[in-house]
Amino acid sequence: MLPDGATIRIDEHTAYEPDCLVHEGPRLPDETLEVPNPIVVCEVLPPSTRHSDLSAKLIGYFTRPTIAHYMIVDPAHRMVVRFVRDAAAGNGLAKNEHAARHQPLGTTGLTLDIDALLAA
Repeated sequence: MLPDGATIRIDEHTAYEPDCLVHEGPRLPDETLEVPNPIVVCEVLPPSTRHSDLSAKLIGYFTRPTIAHYMIVDPAHRMVVRFVRDAAAGNGLAKNEHAARHQPLGTTGLTLDIDALLAA
């Protein structure tokens, strides 16, 4: 898991810096700027980036074949919206607005605790 600062290359001219991410593979060196195999990406939604996080970033992140989960935390509305790559639907996206309080994050072995996330 990597904190704010690591970036995800979307294309030759675009890279996004999520608020946190989980990647697949061995531990990356501290000086790593671009993460090669992100699987979970999380953005905290301030009003200034609301449109970008819900449109351009959503589309861009899912152009990366390794990304399986994109979570948007909206503290103002105390909500977490999770987009999941759905292999059963031909790699389309499924949207889940925190229906379950504990959500498993695919094959990562991690579980998202919605109550703890929104308690801060």
